[in-house]
Amino acid sequence: MYTNLFTCATYEHYITTLVVLEEHIVDYCLLIATVYIILMQLGFTLLISGQVRKRNQMNVISKVFFDICVTSLGFFMFGYAFSTNADGGVIGSGDFFA
Repeated sequence: MYTNLFTCATYEHYITTLVVLEEHIVDYCLLIATVYIILMQLGFTLLISGQVRKRNQMNVISKVFFDICVTSLGFFMFGYAFSTNADGGVIGSGDFFA
């Protein structure tokens, strides 16, 4: 009944498939966490803009937008290397900006 549970032909192919699947799951988790953080920043923008006067709301919104831009660039330049597996080194692969 359960003979065709795994469609992989060999054990090596099965392990390779699991490694690829694990890489995709890690990427999806990172993407979901990124969306949560950006939504949290938008909620923080609404909270702070509700606590200031109307003339200062645009300043608050632009400050949070600048914060999102700078942290996104910082994560792109440095954070992704620390969050991925090392290819024989201390931190991620050498292809930082590839």
